[in-house]
Amino acid sequence: MISSNTLEREVLKLHYGWDMEPMRIKEIEELRNVSEVKTSLIEAKALRKIHNSVWGRTRGKKYRDEIIGPYNNTYRSVEKKFDEELRSLYAM
Repeated sequence: MISSNTLEREVLKLHYGWDMEPMRIKEIEELRNVSEVKTSLIEAKALRKIHNSVWGRTRGKKYRDEIIGPYNNTYRSVEKKFDEELRSLYAM
């Protein structure tokens, strides 16, 4: 059986496309044979861990503010800025 941390890392890696093309939650569900709801819960738990970690509260917050701007943006504007940043990173 795969550990919780490993599954969380794998879901984030697949969904956000680290070193590969990003996958939809539905595709991850089919690949890992885990329900769509469970996959979303695993992703949320992993993101919460990152957000609440020492890195997330210090360097991650600084990175977010530099890239995205202050935390008063709407979800769509943040998503758009993040996508633009990812495109520029992968354009190399």
